Amino acid sequence: KNGLLKINIGLKCYHNAINFQIENTYSESQKKDKGIGLKNIQKRLNLLYHNNFNLKIDITDHVFKVHLKLNL
Repeated sequence: KNGLLKINIGLKCYHNAINFQIENTYSESQKKDKGIGLKNIQKRLNLLYHNNFNLKIDITDHVFKVHLKLNL
């Protein structure tokens, strides 16, 4: 590959929810650094929103996807 990393960000607002999606590619050297940041995000979301959110994380071959729905 040419070494370029890509990122796509989407945000949709509704009267009762906010949907946030992010998708980015990553290199093999970045793969080993995952983990603690995701745990911290989940803890913070639990503190701020309790059960009023849905967080889905998918990690596939060189693509990292996150979908977050915040219920207002």
